[in-house]
Amino acid sequence: MSSDNSKNMSVTVGSIKVRVVKDVITKQQVDVIVNSSNCRLELKKGRASKALLDAAGDVIQTECDIYPNGIQNGEIAITSGGQLSCKAIYHGALSKYSGPQDEQTLANLIKSCLDQANSDGFQTMAIPALGTGFLSYPVPTVARITLDCIHNCSATSLQEVLVVIFTTEDDCYQTFLTEAKKYIPKAKSPGKKLPPQTTPNSCKIGPMTVEVVVTTLNSVHADVIVCSGPKDLNLTNGSLSKSLLEAAGDGLQEELDSSYPNGIDFGECAISKGYNLPCKSVYHGTLPKWGSSTPDPSFILKKFMVECLKEANNHAMKSIAFPTLGLGALHFPAHQSAKLMAQGLREFNNSHRRITIGISKVIIFVYSEMKDSGKIQTTFLNELTGESAPSGKKSVFSVKIGGVPVTVKVGNITIEKVDVLVNSVSTKLGLTSGSAGAIASAAGPGLANELTTNNPNGVKYGELVVTAGHDIVNVKEIYHGALLPWYSKRAGGTKPPDDILEEFILECLQKANTNGHKSIAFPALGTGFLKFPTDVASACMVSSFSKFCQETKNKSVSEIRVVLYEGADNLKQLEKAFQDEFSQLSGETTDTSGSDDVKKKSSKPHHIHLRRRVPTAPQQRGTKAYLEWKYREDARTPPHWSKFTSKKKLKDWNLQVQSGAAHMEKVDQKTHQCIEAAFRSSMGNAQIVSIHRIENVELFLKYSDECQRLFRKAIVEGELLPLHKVSGCNAKTMQHLDQTMQFHTHPEINEYYFFHGTKPENVPVITGQGLDNRLAYAGLLGTGVYGAEDAAKSNGYTGADTNGCRPMFLMRMCLGDIYMTSKSSSGIRRPPCKKCGLQVCNAHQELFDSVVASFAYREFVVYDRSQSYPEYLICTSTCDCKKAHFLGLFEELKMAANNCKPLFVTVGSIKVRVIKDVITDQQVDVIVNSSNCRLDLSKGRASKALLEAAGDVIQTECDKYPNGIQNGEIAITSGGQLSCKAIYHGALSKYSGPQDDQTLAKLIKACLYQANTDGFQTMAIPALGTGFLSYPVPTVARITLDCIHNCSSTSLQEVLVVIYKPEHNCFKAFLAEVKKYLPKASSQGRQLQSSQERQLQTQTTPNSCKIGPMAVEVVVNTLSSVHADVIVCNGSKDLKLSNGSLSKSLLEAAGDGLQEELDSSYPDGIDFGECAISKGYNLPCKSVYYGTLPKWGSSAPDPSYILKKFMVECLKEANQHSMTSIAFPTLGLGVLHFPAHQSARLMIQGIFEFINNHPHATISINKVIIVVYSAMKDSGKMQTTYVKELEDQSAPSVNKTVYSGKIDSVSITVNVGNITKEKVDVLVNSVPTNLGLTSRGAAAIAAAAGPNLATELTTNNPNGVKHGDIVVTGGHDLSNVKEIYHGALLPWYSKRAGGTKPPEDILEELILECLQKANTNGHKSIAFPALGTGYHKFPTDVAPACMTSAFGKFCRETKSKTVTEIRVVLYKGADDLRLLEKAFQDEFSKLASATTDASDGVKKTAASMASQTPLLQQVPKVPPQRGTKAYLEWKYREDARTPPYWSKFTNKITLKDWNLQVKSGAAHLESVDQSTYRSIRAAFKSSMGQSKIVSIQRIENVVLFLKYSDECQRLFRKAVVEGDFVPLQKVRNSTGTAKTMQHLDQTMHDHTHPEINEYYFFHGTKPHCVSVITGQGLDNRLAGPGLLGTGVYGAEDAAKSSSYTGVDSKGCHPMFLMRMCLGDIYITSRSAAGIRRPPCKKCGRQMCTSHQEIYDSVVANFMAREFVVYDRSQSYPEYLIWYQ
Repeated sequence: MSSDNSKNMSVTVGSIKVRVVKDVITKQQVDVIVNSSNCRLELKKGRASKALLDAAGDVIQTECDIYPNGIQNGEIAITSGGQLSCKAIYHGALSKYSGPQDEQTLANLIKSCLDQANSDGFQTMAIPALGTGFLSYPVPTVARITLDCIHNCSATSLQEVLVVIFTTEDDCYQTFLTEAKKYIPKAKSPGKKLPPQTTPNSCKIGPMTVEVVVTTLNSVHADVIVCSGPKDLNLTNGSLSKSLLEAAGDGLQEELDSSYPNGIDFGECAISKGYNLPCKSVYHGTLPKWGSSTPDPSFILKKFMVECLKEANNHAMKSIAFPTLGLGALHFPAHQSAKLMAQGLREFNNSHRRITIGISKVIIFVYSEMKDSGKIQTTFLNELTGESAPSGKKSVFSVKIGGVPVTVKVGNITIEKVDVLVNSVSTKLGLTSGSAGAIASAAGPGLANELTTNNPNGVKYGELVVTAGHDIVNVKEIYHGALLPWYSKRAGGTKPPDDILEEFILECLQKANTNGHKSIAFPALGTGFLKFPTDVASACMVSSFSKFCQETKNKSVSEIRVVLYEGADNLKQLEKAFQDEFSQLSGETTDTSGSDDVKKKSSKPHHIHLRRRVPTAPQQRGTKAYLEWKYREDARTPPHWSKFTSKKKLKDWNLQVQSGAAHMEKVDQKTHQCIEAAFRSSMGNAQIVSIHRIENVELFLKYSDECQRLFRKAIVEGELLPLHKVSGCNAKTMQHLDQTMQFHTHPEINEYYFFHGTKPENVPVITGQGLDNRLAYAGLLGTGVYGAEDAAKSNGYTGADTNGCRPMFLMRMCLGDIYMTSKSSSGIRRPPCKKCGLQVCNAHQELFDSVVASFAYREFVVYDRSQSYPEYLICTSTCDCKKAHFLGLFEELKMAANNCKPLFVTVGSIKVRVIKDVITDQQVDVIVNSSNCRLDLSKGRASKALLEAAGDVIQTECDKYPNGIQNGEIAITSGGQLSCKAIYHGALSKYSGPQDDQTLAKLIKACLYQANTDGFQTMAIPALGTGFLSYPVPTVARITLDCIHNCSSTSLQEVLVVIYKPEHNCFKAFLAEVKKYLPKASSQGRQLQSSQERQLQTQTTPNSCKIGPMAVEVVVNTLSSVHADVIVCNGSKDLKLSNGSLSKSLLEAAGDGLQEELDSSYPDGIDFGECAISKGYNLPCKSVYYGTLPKWGSSAPDPSYILKKFMVECLKEANQHSMTSIAFPTLGLGVLHFPAHQSARLMIQGIFEFINNHPHATISINKVIIVVYSAMKDSGKMQTTYVKELEDQSAPSVNKTVYSGKIDSVSITVNVGNITKEKVDVLVNSVPTNLGLTSRGAAAIAAAAGPNLATELTTNNPNGVKHGDIVVTGGHDLSNVKEIYHGALLPWYSKRAGGTKPPEDILEELILECLQKANTNGHKSIAFPALGTGYHKFPTDVAPACMTSAFGKFCRETKSKTVTEIRVVLYKGADDLRLLEKAFQDEFSKLASATTDASDGVKKTAASMASQTPLLQQVPKVPPQRGTKAYLEWKYREDARTPPYWSKFTNKITLKDWNLQVKSGAAHLESVDQSTYRSIRAAFKSSMGQSKIVSIQRIENVVLFLKYSDECQRLFRKAVVEGDFVPLQKVRNSTGTAKTMQHLDQTMHDHTHPEINEYYFFHGTKPHCVSVITGQGLDNRLAGPGLLGTGVYGAEDAAKSSSYTGVDSKGCHPMFLMRMCLGDIYITSRSAAGIRRPPCKKCGRQMCTSHQEIYDSVVANFMAREFVVYDRSQSYPEYLIWYQ
């Protein structure tokens, strides 16, 4: 818009709309901007170029510099839009004007720009008056050439060009206006007589010819002329009625005044004579303005149209002329007026028999003085010809299925020559909608009579009713059925609409076949007013056709037709949907002759795809397809996470963890090394004590959702400019991280790693809740989440703990669209506007996503906490810190705060922890409370505190025990507002003596028993009776622990004994009792008693097994007391045995000669992994082997590699010296900090590696002893760890049968055991491509088969093997095995790398090939390990699915089978054994409706189903019953859609799909229907009775609604995992439910969810804020603090919200009715302007670092209740109310 308020001019030039505007070109919202530059592309030269450079940023100059030789005059260079909103800029070069010869250069330049825009697919362009400034081109010449080029442009995508004239160039602007006016269509002057009907265009509707003409009213000749005017029938008001009065004479007005003194109402028809007009009668009507809320303008126009036609027909009129009703002052859109008038004509035609219609001509006249009259005429003609399209106009598809031709065509179903027509009706058998109206019109009134006579009560959904064809002479029968609308799919409680549709179509076909008919025609059932998505309707129809054609044996039906209505709004989508469905069914589209049958192999039952599928394999990075894949994929954790692995979706993991639950895992060596490198690049002197990975699936899901929104933004709005192009260089952090870490970030959305320093006390809350900028203080760039690329910058914000250790996070940040600045501004609370750079902007919709500041250190800031994820916690120290305070950080900090240490011990089968804390803060399943027999919780300190924390609801539940309980009994209630699932309230009397001990024991046993019965896993119990009841503390401690010890636990795993903080003596008494259950162990340095020593010398706890020819034993002993040929010891590199407890004790036992020999033989010491050998001296051995190992966690060398290398080296040396026995200590434990399970695994792997590399006959060693040092803490537990690892890696034969059944006579068994013990013909082995045999399963097979196996493999396959290929060898030393099949598989994590065949496909094909090979070779039995698990990292549900699928295919598709038995052997020591067992059971259950025994085969119906890999958990099609946990989980898992009543963005596709079709900030405003209007008006008027509502519009913004839906789903998850929310009306101190909801109708109630406390509330605002709120939502980051801080406020009374509104120029106030999901509600009666997020659920504080759970909203009981959320995604402004 021009700055001087001149009106912009718009005109169509050729096929392109051209607007001439006065404005700044850089502000235009277009796809591409044209810039006048120079040949050298120096943008700093020239006023326009320089201004463009300033606005777009230096990046466009950088891109111009890519053209080293510049460009020629008339050519263009292309760059991005830089910081502008456009997608591209075309820079064109011109020389200074020297004469007419330069005009061709200008024309070439403009043509190049237009052609390039079409080539790039752009729709809008802004172009300046090129050359008119310094270059001195004549302005008229430039204007003429510009418009000529546009006129001659063959536009393929370009729709609009803005000619933007600089605001001061008035003469230039006027010149372009003059030139543009030449393209305005010529119109006759008002006084000149027009020839009648200058542009006649007509079509037929029934017996009526309908013409659309451009003319004047005086020139229309018809029996009736229709006029629309005011209600009072005063024809002097309104241009049309005024011209009518002038032509007719005063008699017309006089008759109307006499006949209709009170005027008429909307839709009524007043009739008068024609007087001087060329007609017999004039029909007068009045219509409401478009957009009026009541009455409905669409309904009134159509009603008036039909009324006029009826009156004319009743009075035997032959012709009638209508103006274009509703246009002009009534503001009806032309296409809406055209559609409604055409529908009115059709409705009249359908409701009258053809022979009763006397009207033969209908004229619709476009007033010739009207602007764009020609265009309006075309609009009406298009609508009319669409409404009356002839039959058979276009064939979409023709194919044969099972010999039956199926044809889809566009046409009129009533003219089809078929035996049967199918018709969709309502349950009341109404015939007014769509195709039903057309069929009723063609069949005549006899059809309706037969229907209603034979079916007076109507029909049910899906029921079929048969009538005759009546007046449709070609049709024998019509089948009528009532279908369920698609939107009822989401209401619950009904059969799915798609199932009803499919069954109805099948029933029609079967009925036609039974009645002997040959042909049948269907409309596109389900579309139209039933609102089925086009892909669903077409899929249902094709599926039914396929079932009928394939399953019906004797068919009389030989032709099926589908006739699509040509006037359908979604015709193109319908055509494509049918083509797609038939293509999927047949594999290829046949020609219309239909001569070819669909191939048998593709004639499977057709399945409906209700949602768009995500590609199973990732797309190539750097492509738009990859961006869309990332946007659509089901988010998973990174593949390097260890506990929460990527085998499950994040949504699935989130159902298994509590809010705030984070798992801390020490990183592997490689990750440690690269993070350390990034850290040390700026912190060289600091020491890294530890690095832990934080696995918090709840936080990571929020972060992944935010990343997906940025991927969507990159798809819809163009690729995001990378950081290095915005700022000149990439994030320094990334330069030091390895390829793996870089690969798992996404520069496509500017996702990088940054450092973030913090204080020690904040660490637990950050790991649990994330980095929350709502709690942050304002920095140089406001209140955001800050990241630094230099650790030194972040170090300034850290604090040290008591040990001198400092915490720092390495976090992910997705920066998205970056705003660069060099200025500080502490007031920033969100990124600035992309158009104007302002933070508070009400003119534009698009914001940047982050801010990067170029200070001394670059700072990276995001203002949405979901844009960051703290993935790594680094513990640093500038001193020589020996202990990391952050190991076990959560418990350590908690205990430090309580001045106590927790004690852990296993009592019986239950883990017991004794802690000092508040029992209501515990995260457990059940809490035990000491109450009284009356269950009065207000009595007693502990009960009263529990009541205050849990809320009055638990007292209400206790009151359900009217007679109370007896001493020693318990009452059970819910957890109320606590996180626990239940509370057990027990009664005790005051202690009177030992006789009361039994009552206490009875009570504790009752609690333990009930917890197991209820399936609870964790319990918190206080020191019962030790307070006012005076039970002796030692007695209570003894009885409590005795009861736990004697409990037969079925589910209970952990009991927390929680001692009240001040009770120090009680805490000590329980500690003393608990210590009695600690395993007995000798203290270090203490002399063993002789009896113990004798027991140890005889190996008190021998545990052994065989590995190859060697017996391996694990004993608890002292190393110097073990008898063996070789004793192994590890110590320091310098071989000084006096360093280290183990080597020192060895030296004392051996004597000084041992040290002297080592000093002499190894003066320089040894390196890691080397072996020093000496004599045994006084030790009971021949030799001592000495080695040195690095600490666990060292970066180089790898500790795991060195330990295993040293183990193998010792065994080799011992074997070469013909030793028969060797004793090892537990290598790596103690000061080297190896975890026990890692040491055990590595040592056993070392033994296997040695055996695999040596023929059994060459091994002299027959005994290996692993010695657990008897003085070591937890020696018994250590021994168990090593013994378990031995058993796992050398497990005996079959221990357990998981599954046994048959498929087509082939026996299939799944066992837990040792695959090398199986007696089968063939074993299958998984190997890498180099055929190495070192992995667990392969090593076990290699050890059992002997060294010849490796020899045969490498000899016959020197180049290894490809992924998916198999290699066959003999069984060698496995005497039961004839052949071994070795295959190489692709690891699961490579699935996400792109460019490879999916790993699951390779696995399934390899298994099938093994079975076929075994069958070809005549084998009978074959055994598989759980292929794909282990180091291949397949999800446990995927690997079994692949294996089961391959077994099913082989058994069903192989005709001659020699293989009669298939076994799967699961490794007993697998970490995921239970998951694997369940997965195989589930897969076989799917494959064979029930597990059968060895004598029964799987039923054919089940066996006929191919087993598909269930990579995605399917959401049920039908929602479960509301009010159930299943419903909550369904809502959490469902693909979010818009509400079913939205009109533009319908729920036929998912919100994610809609989001790819709109830009950010795009909102559609739609006037609400009458029912919604009345409902909202009632709620509004309840407190605003005197105000008048002007309009109510619904806001449809799919970008905002997706964010809101995601937040709702998180609350549904919270309800599933942590228990139902307390409803608003039941929250303690609540004054009832939301008043708003009391006035809204049932429909609005049905589409909110009280399960998560979702309600409607009012919100008042200022008029200038309306557009930004509809586009961006209610953003609390911009809000000033209210009584409850900076949140989004809602009110249940409109009067409360009205005080925050403003008034516009028309005197109207805006107010929103918004959805808010309140979730977990905190109620207060106090104001607190400083609140920025809800308070802690445990302590009620806003700034809490001790607990993880916070409320979701705050409700204030002020004079008028206020409802506040502090996350803007928890609100959605759905309705906009304007009132006066």
